[in-house]
Amino acid sequence: MKKYTIFVLLVIFALISVKSQEIDTTNPYLYLGIYGGINDNIHKADFSELPGVPNCCPSFETGTGIGYNIGGLLRVPVDLNQSVSIRIGYMTLNGLLKEDEMIGNTEIRNTQPPYETSDIVKAYSEHSVNGYFG
Repeated sequence: MKKYTIFVLLVIFALISVKSQEIDTTNPYLYLGIYGGINDNIHKADFSELPGVPNCCPSFETGTGIGYNIGGLLRVPVDLNQSVSIRIGYMTLNGLLKEDEMIGNTEIRNTQPPYETSDIVKAYSEHSVNGYFG
């Protein structure tokens, strides 16, 4: 009787341990995903010219631009509280740096004879650098 009881207990414990080795189908082995978005790019600069490009602008200081980003995600759970994640993507950091410079005054003349000066206004020159990063 004692051998029979020990045998039954061993079979029960063996079945319990086999049961605990089943694959958990409620949690996936890995997670895949994608992402995307729009970037509001704000640039801060401090230069007055590009090498080899003639320019009379005193300095370029700030600029803005719109870009986008896209990519993919992969997450592999290690245990219940930890996982390893990989993220790969592409992003554009476009921007337009623009500065206005007052270059003097100009006359506003009448378009009909006599071509007399009707007003004198300030004249501005716009300098810009358009950058594409990405």
